[in-house]
Amino acid sequence: MAKKDYDIEEYREVNLNMRHFSNMRVAVLTILLAANGAAFQAIGNQEELWVRFGIGTLGIISTLVFYVFENRVTAYYLHFQARAKVLEKKLGMRQYTSPFKSPRINATLIIKFLYLVLFLFWISFFVFSISKKIFDFEIIFH
Repeated sequence: MAKKDYDIEEYREVNLNMRHFSNMRVAVLTILLAANGAAFQAIGNQEELWVRFGIGTLGIISTLVFYVFENRVTAYYLHFQARAKVLEKKLGMRQYTSPFKSPRINATLIIKFLYLVLFLFWISFFVFSISKKIFDFEIIFH
């Protein structure tokens, strides 16, 4: 196999890998939102402190786990994108080396903001649930 043929084949594989990790980001976000939706539904009628404590703890932990997973998937995607740019220069292609002007607010930033909002929600829920039982006051989650 000639070097150029090898580079073209690698370029195809890199594009497939990028597509795979891009799809993984969507799947991870879908699972995160579904899990949080189920948790939001579950907390609606719960008065027991240990149940609220458990749901809050799981919310915090799952948000952190999904955030780490999202960062790993993004890192793999960016790794393959960088490799695609190197191969494009060798092959004289321009799919990734001359993209449109990147917006200031991109999908990665929005997704990280979503994780922050979810994390802060679960921390707030956790603190208010405990405070409600300890200080016996009604605020938000009742």
